[in-house]
Amino acid sequence: MKRNWRKSLASMALAASLLMLPVSQAAALSLSIDGNVQKLDVDPVMVNNTVLVPMKGTLDPLGAKLQWNGSTQTVTAVKGDTVVTLKIGESVATVKKGSDVTRITLDQPGALINNRVMVPVRFLVDQFGAAVTWDKANQTVVVTTADAPQTTQGAKGDKGDK
Repeated sequence: MKRNWRKSLASMALAASLLMLPVSQAAALSLSIDGNVQKLDVDPVMVNNTVLVPMKGTLDPLGAKLQWNGSTQTVTAVKGDTVVTLKIGESVATVKKGSDVTRITLDQPGALINNRVMVPVRFLVDQFGAAVTWDKANQTVVVTTADAPQTTQGAKGDKGDK
């Protein structure tokens, strides 16, 4: 009888903790690039007020190529003379533009979620010349490339606009 009581208590505690998730975690986030909502196999997620997006699904439309090294858990993105390298779980990434090499501290380390490399969207698109805003009402990350026709986008959101 005591075991059933303990199981019930544990189940209630788990259910209560799930109800306390922030709204942004419970609602699916989406990614729009130049007005086109991307079909991603892993939805963007918000972690500590930073939106993480799947690297491949974000960079393919921007024309960058990815290389994954599973043994070192390192991903490299290349477009033109820009090379971005980061290691899963580390909070510093390396960006090489031409001969200039810069180490950038990330708001949130890259992570593997459902076998997809997820990185902070603002860091990622900034490196390849795109801009990002946060459409809070629609829970959408809005990426605009330099090649996109200029239209009026929603204002930047609060901390979730990363």
